[in-house]
Amino acid sequence: VMYCLSPQSFIHSIWRANTDGITNPFSYYHSRVIVTNPIEIPPITYAELKSDAYWSNIPIVRKNLQGINGVHLSALDYQELLRLIRLKGFDVSKLPTLYSPDIDLNLLDLKLEKDVEEKLLIPLLNELGYTEDDWSRELTQKAGRNLKAIPDFVLFPKGETHFQNAPLVIEAKFSMNSSNERLNAFNQVLSYGRMMSSELLALCDKDRFILYRKENGTFDRFNPVFEKHWGNLKDPEVFSKLSSIIGRNIVERM
Repeated sequence: VMYCLSPQSFIHSIWRANTDGITNPFSYYHSRVIVTNPIEIPPITYAELKSDAYWSNIPIVRKNLQGINGVHLSALDYQELLRLIRLKGFDVSKLPTLYSPDIDLNLLDLKLEKDVEEKLLIPLLNELGYTEDDWSRELTQKAGRNLKAIPDFVLFPKGETHFQNAPLVIEAKFSMNSSNERLNAFNQVLSYGRMMSSELLALCDKDRFILYRKENGTFDRFNPVFEKHWGNLKDPEVFSKLSSIIGRNIVERM
């Protein structure tokens, strides 16, 4: 969303990000993103934002749009901006729409752990950009002299057979309703993650998707970086957050 300061102060146009945001320590401006395809909209002035019931409560508007070089707008903020643009008679169908994943959430059909994998987890991975070639199911790993560990989903495994590493390991359960069930599931996926030097661990059941990230060499069971019920993943902002952590292009580079 492009806000101009001169010669007038108003929201001028909507652009699309052409690249992922990057941090380049060798550039004068360390963070950058390339935006393209501007679509000019009817001007929305600061006075209009200030007088609007919704926008008047947004922090950057309350600060008189000071320090506006790179402010995060939520999915709801964008929808409210489209409302203002629509009131000016502009056809908002010409503007970019926020991506919302198409995941079948008929939870009544879930009766087994395999249903969670096939009807929830795999469709989610597909929406995040993965294909079946990107993961291994029940990858066999050495755990001692005779025992073999078998994680449910291993993303981008690399290395020798039975001694592979992977950035992300996912364990699926049918239900983790009790604290004891969740503790056992966490300990199980943690053992896989340690064995495979993973940076990310995920648990899921018929109700929720939980993601843990390694910090200072450990995974904090009580502080997942992401935890949402499946229904929440249809929210563009929630899905965007998850994608920013385990989107295919991110995990593949780990």
